[in-house]
Order: sequence, then structure tokens, then C-alpha cells
Amino acid sequence: MDQSDVDKTLFSRIQGFFETDILLGKRVTVVGLGSGGSFAVVELARCGISHFNLIDYDILELHNVSRHVCGIRDVGRLKTDAVKDAILNINPQGDVSCFHANIVRDETVLHQTVRSSDIVLECTDSKHSKYRINQYCIRIWQEQGLKVPVIYGGAYERAFGGDIIRVIPGETPCYDCVLGAVQKLSFYDSMPQGKIDYSNIDKSGSFKAEPGLGLDVHFIALIQAKVGLLTLLRGSASKLEDIPYHFLMWGNRKEWIFKEPFKCIYANTEKREDCPTCGSGKDLLDQYGIDPKNVETEAEKLLQSLPKADLDVSKIYPV
Repeated sequence: MDQSDVDKTLFSRIQGFFETDILLGKRVTVVGLGSGGSFAVVELARCGISHFNLIDYDILELHNVSRHVCGIRDVGRLKTDAVKDAILNINPQGDVSCFHANIVRDETVLHQTVRSSDIVLECTDSKHSKYRINQYCIRIWQEQGLKVPVIYGGAYERAFGGDIIRVIPGETPCYDCVLGAVQKLSFYDSMPQGKIDYSNIDKSGSFKAEPGLGLDVHFIALIQAKVGLLTLLRGSASKLEDIPYHFLMWGNRKEWIFKEPFKCIYANTEKREDCPTCGSGKDLLDQYGIDPKNVETEAEKLLQSLPKADLDVSKIYPV
């Protein structure tokens, strides 16, 4: 295949919705390349995005194949490498960097990827990972003015539904704000809960995952990818209209709050002043007399006052 033919025709079928040149220089970081993340990133590659950072520490196993974008020939490979090949199979000119890492344990990979990105897709099943991304992106916005949007996607038990949260630092509530607000809603406690806490799983091969159709997971991944695309196209001459919401709940089946299958509930939440991630810290001053600007200093004093022999750092710094 001649390269000039690739350049001329590869994205010709999506011309008219937006100029694909708009996306040529955009870089997307994807955290988590499971059944949802792998599908989302490949769909973004089909939209004309060619620069990607892929982050995952897992290996593709046989039981992953029924829901993953990669197949039998990739079993035993790092998911990062396998998904990279899937992207390059769509766009041979793709620029794909792979990071075999766990961001909860190694924040250096965030320094290498997020700062140079136009957007992040958080596609893991780990709440710890989602909170870490949220804290990092809010911090670099507050300290350095770097505004990197993050699109969080997650499936509910057996993928009967899922949610997508869009966080744009300085414009929307952060992930912590949104989740805190949703958890206070009257219907939240009635949500069916899975039996597996993915946040505490280190090796996928050591447990039996929640069953769920790849089709159902992919509905959620498609919405996440579409919200990501709309976010990247903001301010351009795109004919794809952005949505005025930062929180979406999608139902694949008639279950919980979804009265019918294939229903989407849209909502916006307010920024929480008591948010531990992006809040003003006014509650610290009111309740404890601690100036929010001096939290780190006060915490350090507290740590220094503890007996050295009894200090268990793993219990002080949550992961």
C-alpha cells in the first residue's frame, strides 16, 4: 500500500464532521487497557488521532480475549504492546508510546505522560487509580496552570450499566467532587454491587473476574471515547456538538434506576468546598484551625512527633 494513498484516503469517510487535521497534533494518554480501554483507544485511532501514551501493567490472558480488542495471537503479550499494534494496524503513521507501569505505585509515569497530553482516558477498574489521576491533574493545574481534561469510564456489576465522568480542571467539579455528590443521592445505596474489589487485585490471573458481555462493556467505552473526542474538538469548527454535561450514566439493561434498556441519564454536580482534592479547605480552618496552605507542614510535624519505631508509612499514605 502506497503511503500517499494512506494519507489521502484513510480518514476520508469521516471528513465533513470535522477536519481531521485538527486532531493531528493531539496526544491522548490512556490508563488501563482492558476490555473498555482497549476498545476506546482503537476507536479514537479510527477518528484520526495518532499520538498515544498507553499505560498498563498487565499481560493479555486467554480469558481476556472474549471482551478485548486483541485476540488469540496476542495472548501472553503485554497489553500495551498488543494494543499498540492494533492502533498501528489502523494508522501505520501512529506515534504510540508504551508504559508498563502501575500509576498507583509509580507516579513518575504520570510526569512522563500526562503533562504532554491533551486529554487522559482513565479506564481502570481501580478506584485508587482514578483518585490518583484526579489528584495529580488537579495538582498540576493548581500549581502550574496545566489544564489536562480526564474522561473517567467504569462499568457496574456484570456491566449492566456504567458511568462516564468528564473532569476539566478549573471548569468542572473534580472526580472526587462528583463521586462524593453521587454517593449522597438516595438511590445510590441500592446499586447492585459486585463481589470483587478490583482496587485490591494485583494480578488478574489470580482471581475470577465478574462476568459480563463485551458488547455491554463496549457501549460504555464508546461513550467514553465519544466524550473524549468531543472534548478534544472544543473550540474548533467541528459539526459535532459537545454535550453540556459532565456526568453520564448508561444502562445496558432494565435494572436499578434504568427503567428500560439502552437508557442514558445526564447530570451535572456542583463543586464541593469540602472536597479533599480541589476544595478550598475552609472546613480544615473551621473545624481544626489548620490553614489549608499549611497542611503539608502540619502533617510533617505530626509525622515527626510519632515514635520512629511505630511509624508505618504504608498506613499513612493511602494507595
